[in-house]
Amino acid sequence: MIEFDSRAAAGAALAERLKSHSFRAKPVVLGLPRGGIPVAMPVAVMLHSPLLPFVVRKIGTPDNPELACGAIASGGAVVWNDDVCSRLGLSQATLDELEKQASYELQTRINALGIHCAIEQQCRGKSAVLVDDGIATGATMKVAVKALQAFHPREICVAVPVAPKSTCLSLSAIEGCSVVCLYEVDDESFGSVGSWYRDFEQVETEECRRMLEQYSTASESRTSTSTAPL
Repeated sequence: MIEFDSRAAAGAALAERLKSHSFRAKPVVLGLPRGGIPVAMPVAVMLHSPLLPFVVRKIGTPDNPELACGAIASGGAVVWNDDVCSRLGLSQATLDELEKQASYELQTRINALGIHCAIEQQCRGKSAVLVDDGIATGATMKVAVKALQAFHPREICVAVPVAPKSTCLSLSAIEGCSVVCLYEVDDESFGSVGSWYRDFEQVETEECRRMLEQYSTASESRTSTSTAPL
């Protein structure tokens, strides 16, 4: 079942696949922290694109934090699970309080990653490439796609090393969204994302921050070199 030695190796293979992908506008690469960042780096290098972290935070119900009634993403876009909210009879006042708390926690995560860029401005009119280390149910990625749509990109491309076929199909059904997946696996054979990697150690926040800073510094160096007078 193992196909990738590491997230970096998976990212390199994904970047190779994306070489032939036809984007409708200049691409910007967004990695879902934390595991998506090391996969997104080789993709951003290959596409000569900015690399941004796109944080998604689940909003749990008051009595069961593990039950998602919604989610909030970078930029403040909120997506609610109407079925859960209706079934539990959550009032607007309750939803407002849940959103307020989730927004605070989201900003804490963003600050920990050292994100100081306006993602909306970076994505507007561009081809937004959403990258993760893999997808299982697709719930987090669907929230990311819906949240990103509020920033008005020209298109959204979900790019992952591995995912179940049904999940890829459901994401592809979202208007303006395409999927590039190296291994679309039969649902019954999928297992878990980690089972497709030899090394699937947790990526810590500080490591994510270091990688993002490293990429930003390297990008600035490449830009200054390319614009230097001959």
